[in-house]
Amino acid sequence: MKWGRRKKRVAVESNDIQRAPQQQAPRKPRRMSNRELQARINRLRLEQELSRLESINAPEKKNRVEQLVKAAGTIATITGSVYTTYNNIDKIMKLARRAS
Repeated sequence: MKWGRRKKRVAVESNDIQRAPQQQAPRKPRRMSNRELQARINRLRLEQELSRLESINAPEKKNRVEQLVKAAGTIATITGSVYTTYNNIDKIMKLARRAS
């Protein structure tokens, strides 16, 4: 092979090669059959219904997440207080003995 030259490609006549199915360009509704129109309408309705249902559940999910975050904050605060009290129990006991 010489530098700068490419080999000529051999055309393949075999039907063994599987090609990816090509998508057809969307046809105008006037040119579509009744079945094609009905299938397309059903698909669009299903997509609209899905988006509507997902938007209904979104506020519920948001409220639930907010509740969980709030609860986690409360738990962290209580845990911190308990930990501090545990570490300072001897000082608290000394103060209690002096007061009595």
